[in-house]
Amino acid sequence: MTLQVWATALAVFAALIAADLVFTKGAEGLRAAAVLSGLWIAAAVAFGGVLWVWQGPALAGQYFAGYLLEKALSVDNIFVFVVLFASLGLPVRLQRRVLQLGVLGALVLRGGLIAAGGALIEHIGWIFYVFGALVLLAGVRMFRSGAAPGGGLIARWRARTWSSRWIRSRPSSA
Repeated sequence: MTLQVWATALAVFAALIAADLVFTKGAEGLRAAAVLSGLWIAAAVAFGGVLWVWQGPALAGQYFAGYLLEKALSVDNIFVFVVLFASLGLPVRLQRRVLQLGVLGALVLRGGLIAAGGALIEHIGWIFYVFGALVLLAGVRMFRSGAAPGGGLIARWRARTWSSRWIRSRPSSA
């Protein structure tokens, strides 16, 4: 794909995220979440339709397969957020803001790392095995230590820098 196509796709994606952040500021409850999820799914299906018309059914099928896989895998993120927020003792009124900042940060970092990793794999094929070994090593270390989410660097930092008095004294921004 050309640079112009990538720039257009990123601009549309950024506009959708900005609109989501603006229009969901006061949205609360299961109904609002269902409507917003439906809108994001509709945007994804529309993108798949554009791919189908523009690039053909093979590429669109790959996109839809990847989208469905990512959608299924994203469900476990809900449980991770619940565990992290509970283990960090994050007040409910701050959870939405932390979640939004975390998701935006993850999107930016993930995009950069995917681009860098893809370039490395394209130019240095054997680096793929190094990446795999690093993931396995991290998994083994976590399994052997019995580490739980939130029990590492972030929890230690929070314990040193946050106090419950500071959290209670902050004005509500939600």
